Amino acid sequence: MHAAHGVDYWQQGIFREIVPPKRLVRTYCWADADGNPTQAETVLTLTFDDLDGKTKLTLQHAVFDSVAARDMHEAGWGSSLERLAEYLPTM
Repeated sequence: MHAAHGVDYWQQGIFREIVPPKRLVRTYCWADADGNPTQAETVLTLTFDDLDGKTKLTLQHAVFDSVAARDMHEAGWGSSLERLAEYLPTM
């Protein structure tokens, strides 16, 4: 991920489950540029549900090693999803 202020952030993971077009499950871990983990691994689950021709996205990310890590990820996902909501109408 390349932040607006010019810093690169690296993360990695392994897909555990892919069920098109319903569900993605993968591991998630922040890493350095060489691929060395810098935080504990977590699991990210995305589900996609059809709601009258629209898609409901449910994002579940767990289990964190601290409340602070959980809260930082919650803020990051919130920001990312807000940007996605702004971008989609432009497509």
